[in-house]
Amino acid sequence: AGFGLGWGWGYVMTAQEIPASTVDGPVADFDDVPEVRDALLVAGDCGPATDDGRRCYLYLRGYDHERAAVRFMAQHGVRCPYQNGASGASDAFVAENDDTYYRITCTPHGD
Repeated sequence: AGFGLGWGWGYVMTAQEIPASTVDGPVADFDDVPEVRDALLVAGDCGPATDDGRRCYLYLRGYDHERAAVRFMAQHGVRCPYQNGASGASDAFVAENDDTYYRITCTPHGD
């Protein structure tokens, strides 16, 4: 018999590049979590730039700094792995790195 908590293959932190002209509020930065920035934006699984901007993915299950990534998202209103599960939680926030803006989200990966 097995027991699971519903994590499936885990959760994915996604950074979607967005135009600066669409940013109209507070912006987070990655200064407090350089290891997450480097894993997501530098070494992450990033697709090529498209009309919708570049997307980078960080798979959290098994990631050495998973807690730092989850705390960073929670500090900015995104509850991961419980996205939208808490009162007042958001599904995204905007973060900046090297004058590029990203919409940060957390989504389930797997089952």
